[in-house]
Amino acid sequence: RYDTGDYEQVDPILGDASDFIHLARSAKRRGMELILDGVFSHTGIDSKYFNRFERYDAVGAYQSVASPYFDWYDFTDYPDQYAAWWGIYTLPAVRKENPAYQRFLLDAGTGVLPQWVQRGACGWRLDVVDELPMPLVCAMRKAIKHERADAALIGEVWEDASNKISYGALRSYCFGDSLDSVMNYPLRRAVIDFLTGVCGAGALARVILHQREVYPTPFYYSLMNLLGSHDRVRILNALSGYDRVGAIQLPREEAKKIRLSEAQLEDSKARYLLALKLLCALPGAPTVYYGDEMGMQGMADPWNRAPMAWDRGDAVHWHEVCTLLNHRRTTPVLQTGYLDIQVQDDDTLVIRRYFQNGLDVFGESQRGAEETTTICRRGSS
Repeated sequence: RYDTGDYEQVDPILGDASDFIHLARSAKRRGMELILDGVFSHTGIDSKYFNRFERYDAVGAYQSVASPYFDWYDFTDYPDQYAAWWGIYTLPAVRKENPAYQRFLLDAGTGVLPQWVQRGACGWRLDVVDELPMPLVCAMRKAIKHERADAALIGEVWEDASNKISYGALRSYCFGDSLDSVMNYPLRRAVIDFLTGVCGAGALARVILHQREVYPTPFYYSLMNLLGSHDRVRILNALSGYDRVGAIQLPREEAKKIRLSEAQLEDSKARYLLALKLLCALPGAPTVYYGDEMGMQGMADPWNRAPMAWDRGDAVHWHEVCTLLNHRRTTPVLQTGYLDIQVQDDDTLVIRRYFQNGLDVFGESQRGAEETTTICRRGSS
């Protein structure tokens, strides 16, 4: 069920559009917003648009050259040979420059992106955004913000988004005309390396300060600062050293058998809390991948995507995660305060957040504590 079947409908196993609208409204009443994950560089072969198995009423590109979706795809020997995402035949690549495809995504009122914002979504996370043309990404921004000014557009970018070069072109992701934010994988890597002894506090500080230097302030303060994701081993495994090349390339059945010992698990939980404490002290949006707050573990796909452990998690760990996030949520200076970092020693980073005369980094008047200091010392939580 991972591959896109119909961009405009909820997967029937989960409900329908009215259920989504109800979910969005219910979330909003609880102070939450929904951001959808959009995969627009390819579809599934079992989709309304390709329709390889004729499960949809629409005439798909695989069925007929007269299909309205035929020009979305690049066939080399019709119908069985076509460009596919990373060569995976079940994921036919879409011709992103195709005008009809772009209208399908963007048209006001009926386009996929604005349509879901109308239904209650607060934005989109763009999968493999570097495979989308920059003009299309900019148009996506305009399309969703036309519906809702505060709608967010977040990109899956694994490197420095200020100088990302993809397919021979420099991508301008952070200058206010395309993305609002990116997934901060470089910071994730630096935090894990620091907590597992691969690097010292100085190296971590350099990564943080480099990002502050190269990103415009609004973009820097909007970074999606993550520790776990569906594309990496679970963070508890990573903090036990299981995200290195040899471990993540284990055969699936071998990876399935890997379980942390009690000692490893407790050590990783302590490291995770310190990592989250660090993210909560930094500018950007601290992000928790589902299940990490419950102490879930697992190697690479599919073991990092197991069902949520609603009633099997560590209640103490969950409470400590909630405490950190609530402190961040209720402390304005941690959200928009200025940043100062000091390396106390190889194991210790001191993060100071502060207002200047009651004003935050954006010049807005703020209440609450004028200053707060967070000490991140590895080996403690």
